[in-house]
Amino acid sequence: MDGPMWCGTMRAKKENVRGARFQSYLLSLLVGFAATVALSACSFETRSSQVTSCSEDYGCPIGEVCVDGYCTSTEGADVVDDAQLADVSVDASDGDAAVDAEVTDVVEDAGDADVARDATDAADVSDAADVSDTGDTGDTTDADTGDDAGVDADTGNDADTGADASACPDGGTPQPEICDGIDNDCDGQIDNDPESVGETCDTGDVGVCGVGERVCNNGQLECQATTTGSAEVCNGLDDDCDGQVDEEAAEVGDACQTGRPGICADGEKRCQFGQLVCKPIIGPLTEVCDGEDDDCDGEVDETFAEQGDACQTGQIGQCADGGKQCVGGQVVCEPVNPASPEACDGIDNDCDGLADEDDSGMVLTAACGAATCPGSGVKLCIGAQWTACREDVQEICDGADNNCDSQVDNQTPCYQVCPGGDIAVGTLDCSTSTGTCELPQEICNDGTDNDCDGQVDENCSGGNVRDGMVFVPGGPFWMGSQTTDWGYQQDETPQHLVELDPFYIDQAEITRRLYRACWSDGSCSLPDWGCPYQGAGSTSDHLDKPIGCVSYAQAADYCQWAGKRLPTAAEWEKAARGPYPRQNLFPWGDTQDTSLAVVDCSNGLNGCVAKSVSYPAGASYYGALHMAGNVAEWVTDYYDPNFYTSTYTVAPEQTTDGGDGHEVRGGSYDQTLRYARVSNRAALTFPTVEDDAVGFRCVLDAP
Repeated sequence: MDGPMWCGTMRAKKENVRGARFQSYLLSLLVGFAATVALSACSFETRSSQVTSCSEDYGCPIGEVCVDGYCTSTEGADVVDDAQLADVSVDASDGDAAVDAEVTDVVEDAGDADVARDATDAADVSDAADVSDTGDTGDTTDADTGDDAGVDADTGNDADTGADASACPDGGTPQPEICDGIDNDCDGQIDNDPESVGETCDTGDVGVCGVGERVCNNGQLECQATTTGSAEVCNGLDDDCDGQVDEEAAEVGDACQTGRPGICADGEKRCQFGQLVCKPIIGPLTEVCDGEDDDCDGEVDETFAEQGDACQTGQIGQCADGGKQCVGGQVVCEPVNPASPEACDGIDNDCDGLADEDDSGMVLTAACGAATCPGSGVKLCIGAQWTACREDVQEICDGADNNCDSQVDNQTPCYQVCPGGDIAVGTLDCSTSTGTCELPQEICNDGTDNDCDGQVDENCSGGNVRDGMVFVPGGPFWMGSQTTDWGYQQDETPQHLVELDPFYIDQAEITRRLYRACWSDGSCSLPDWGCPYQGAGSTSDHLDKPIGCVSYAQAADYCQWAGKRLPTAAEWEKAARGPYPRQNLFPWGDTQDTSLAVVDCSNGLNGCVAKSVSYPAGASYYGALHMAGNVAEWVTDYYDPNFYTSTYTVAPEQTTDGGDGHEVRGGSYDQTLRYARVSNRAALTFPTVEDDAVGFRCVLDAP
């Protein structure tokens, strides 16, 4: 290489100093220091030219001036041109530029110090720039040239700085780098990595914009925000730096499912303590009756404010009193005591408006006694209590002979419970499995709801044909007398069971007033008013007494005119005695009480007979009056002393005249009590003969 030994030739990178003060300062420092040691100016030469270092203009060749320690042509720019500093050779193989800069290797200590220049050029320069020391050819310096327009002093090893770290150019001691525009640590870099830079600081703004990091800018420490803000999200921060936290955060208000039951299931997203949560849109609320789970406990309408409050259901019987309940989301009045099977307690248990009735509407009955006769029987629920076990009373349509009359499920009386609590008497029909109580038509003026329609004595205006009649239900009864009965006569035996269909019978004997109406109508013949005391019937008092002195034919004519007929002997006796198994001697029972009937009187017809409607204490089981005494009564049967048999008989009637004429029943005012027995039979040999002690009453078939 040319030049003295204390001079070195530097292969310089191509660099663009563009007036960069740091690079010029470092270069002049190195060159000046070398000049001082060598006592002469050192020239840097490149492969094609030399660049002369200087301290003043007089050290430069003619036509050049000293700029930043280098002699620079006055014809060029204010900065050293790249060509003056480095001879750039381009490696055609990869397009990288390789620059060999020969610099003077300054030896200050026993060892070598490598000075590496980092040419931070925009071009990609190879990492291995060899620096040759003319004094020590074995010493090389690696110059990293990866960056554009800069000098890289290999700071990976603080000891390898090319200068003594203990002294600064001005002779001072290196200090920790701070941000003040000065190279405090004398490493050739100004404000590089100063203290406090990078620390967290407060920018003075709000929200996340108030968080900053200290930076060094032109020798001044500044707090620079780490973020400029963003759209608000739910995170507990003021993301948009408006002084509010989590307001109008994304997703807030969006629909969601809470996972809870009832009305709490549907929700919307809300921001709570920096977290998105799904909150119910409605609820939980106080539970009400609306078909919803208002309190969100998994149960619907389980409680509500009015639950259990007393109310009236609008139903009847035990179902009338209720309590408020929630059914199907609606408040309803439910019975406190719901409908239940009917019991014998006087209460309408099944809430149908009737008490103590069975499914057919009849009075509750129950079999009792032994399973077979004669112990078999039936008990009835009357007046909210069970009667004693009544043997031989009635059938209950159960396939058994409940009343021990040798017949199974035959006609017997039955008792129907009516609206309002009345009990109507009917005839049991067992043609169905449960049986039916066949009721009579309404009987006028008896104060009873006979047809069980909830009305009493309806349709009775205009002279109803059943006016003044009583109903006798179908079924069996004991006809005749036993040989042990008081006052019995042979023609009344044997006592036997007779079954009849239902019928009506006049409650009282036909009065003179009624008969005169038939006579006035031309349908009845004039009775023998000359009959003893008969003519006295002109007064109103006598007109209400029973007619006498009428023949069988006259009696039959009257009943036909009235739309009725004369009774058979069996019908008359049943109306007087009552149903099976009654075996009473008199209509009222077995007591021989003459005060209950008009008997044993010798004062003649008008002097003895009572009004037809009188003596109620002596009435029969069905309510018929004067079935004993007063006047005897015609029946359709011809008298036959041997007519009775021991067999079960249905609707018997002796229609053959044996020569003794028709029977008369009940005894009369001029006979003793013995002849007033219900089973007593008598005959009038000459039925056309009028007897002042004989009258009649009529019957009507029940539907």
